[in-house]
Amino acid sequence: MQVLILAEVDDGGQGDTTSPVLHRMIEALKQAIATDVSSNGDRLLVDVLSPDAALKQPVLNESIICPLTLNLPDGLPFASNQLYQACRDVDGLRQQVQQLFNVSAGTGQFWLPIVLTAKGPLYGEVIGAEENLENPGVQGAQDDWDTLTYYQPLHLPDRLRQSLYRLGGQLLRSLQASPATYLLQVGLEGDRIWFDRLFPFPAAPAIASIGTQSPNLFTCHWRCLTQQPIQDLVILPKTYRLHEIA
Repeated sequence: MQVLILAEVDDGGQGDTTSPVLHRMIEALKQAIATDVSSNGDRLLVDVLSPDAALKQPVLNESIICPLTLNLPDGLPFASNQLYQACRDVDGLRQQVQQLFNVSAGTGQFWLPIVLTAKGPLYGEVIGAEENLENPGVQGAQDDWDTLTYYQPLHLPDRLRQSLYRLGGQLLRSLQASPATYLLQVGLEGDRIWFDRLFPFPAAPAIASIGTQSPNLFTCHWRCLTQQPIQDLVILPKTYRLHEIA
């Protein structure tokens, strides 16, 4: 069986990428796959390709496809193509959230991990971000991943967490989302929440879960894609960062 990790990479360099954050994402997902294969005795061939290069794969229909990008080409035999298109249309999804759930839209730099298993969602601790002073100019979109430093857990008051859980659950149901790891990107100020965008895979902020959460979000993603159970998300002993309400 072949696993294709699709990402914004240089296929001439055999999957090389100049983005340090994307490199960490790819390696974390490969490690999750390798650990699972080692424990189960399976044999999987893992390749990292750009989405366009993946179309040329002769065994594409028999592969497990794991995109780490929203930029998927037409014709890719991927069950969640429609969901990825909806998430790629940031403005359209913001309008949908405003109309359906009466939640304002705007740019935010907080992420709620949602691990959607076959039995229902598990909500992780919120991830925050700080500007990387060596590479400033942040907006929180995929092109800006290397401009941020991510941390988890960011402990929020219960009223905010419950509001985030409700929004995340409603949005995934409205999109008929399939099992995977999702990141709900939002803004927070006082008691107010506004919606930014949704990533249907463990995007850059998920690297904050490595060594912090068990299982980390990349392992969760692989287990969801391969229909394996996940009982709970546990934060390893670490100092919390309290989000102060303005």
